Amino acid sequence: MYLHLGDEISVRRRDIVAICDYSSKPIREDTPSLIITPTAKEKKPKAVVFTDKGVYLSALSPLTLRGRG
Repeated sequence: MYLHLGDEISVRRRDIVAICDYSSKPIREDTPSLIITPTAKEKKPKAVVFTDKGVYLSALSPLTLRGRG
């Protein structure tokens, strides 16, 4: 099963490690070990989705993402 993160980006649910609130722990842009894929192109990110393959920023809230599926 897949989780839609917004802007035509979907990830497999089993690959998701964590879904966090973006405002609680902002990601430092100089962190070289993370591959950050923004799904919120013109919107402020609300959630950070950590997967086995990378990190995604989503304009959808963590509560909305957790409630899907």
